[in-house]
Amino acid sequence: MNFFQTLRPTAAANDFENLANSLIEFGLQPYDWVLIDSSNNQFTIQNIDEPSFCFVGDTIFKNGRKKWNSIQLYSL
Repeated sequence: MNFFQTLRPTAAANDFENLANSLIEFGLQPYDWVLIDSSNNQFTIQNIDEPSFCFVGDTIFKNGRKKWNSIQLYSL
């Protein structure tokens, strides 16, 4: 990795940050949740304080970015 790569986030890091920030569109505060990459198009969304409280989110690639397609309750 060179110096310029450390200054610019990767596309995957940008997608991850965009997905985390867009949780607010589903009524979830981004700082209360951890995203865990489960597969290419699916993430587990786990509550920081209650790890058993999880959602599963499916993503799509639209306009050059990953976006949430759906979020469903997985576990209380």
